[in-house]
Amino acid sequence: MRLSKLLKWDFLFQAKYGIIIAAIVITLVWLGLISLLPAFIMDYVIPIAFITDFAVTGFLFIAAMLFFEKGQGTLDVIVTSPIKVSEYILSKIISLSILICSIAIALVFGVSIIKDIEVNYFFVVVASTLSSSFFILLGLIISTFYKSFTDMLMPMGGLFTLLFIPLLIYVNADILNFLDYIVFIWPTYSMINLIDAILGNSSTNAIILSIAYILILNFILFRASIKFFNKKVIGREADIDG
Repeated sequence: MRLSKLLKWDFLFQAKYGIIIAAIVITLVWLGLISLLPAFIMDYVIPIAFITDFAVTGFLFIAAMLFFEKGQGTLDVIVTSPIKVSEYILSKIISLSILICSIAIALVFGVSIIKDIEVNYFFVVVASTLSSSFFILLGLIISTFYKSFTDMLMPMGGLFTLLFIPLLIYVNADILNFLDYIVFIWPTYSMINLIDAILGNSSTNAIILSIAYILILNFILFRASIKFFNKKVIGREADIDG
């Protein structure tokens, strides 16, 4: 019951403060850019577009919501009510993942019509849900270390540079060939495998291992997010609902 009320609040927040509108604009921009490119490079364009979209929207949207709620005193409710930190975080993950998944489905549908290519919508949902959850949790954790949204932007740029290394390898940047044997440890490498599955370009083993790896990372990040939220946002020393 508490989770459903939190979800309702989050969806209303997204609608009221323009997050849904921003998501629609982002989708249209990507669709416009992709429509200008030839169909034969979609195998490269779609993973790049999706990873960038999942990272930017997931990371920035959760950070914007968290800093806004801190500024408005909304987070004080968690201290004075039965709401658990885990429920608060789950609500953010679910609501934003639904939004980002909707963006991904709309984008893939548009691309499939414009470029006349076959896509697997099951893997659109799997890739967008797992990947967006990762970036939402990462964004939430990083946000707890900064006092304002602008303070976080430069460190975020550095983090994204590291996370996006597999994309450079994916488009055959020879300078990074020395990373070929360890690139699988990057979360974004597994995400690329799942996005490739949308176009039927991933093996079954790669899909299974990628899903398992991201699920494990998301669980670790979820536990860490509870810890950091309790300590740095609320000021609790213990994970009372861990």
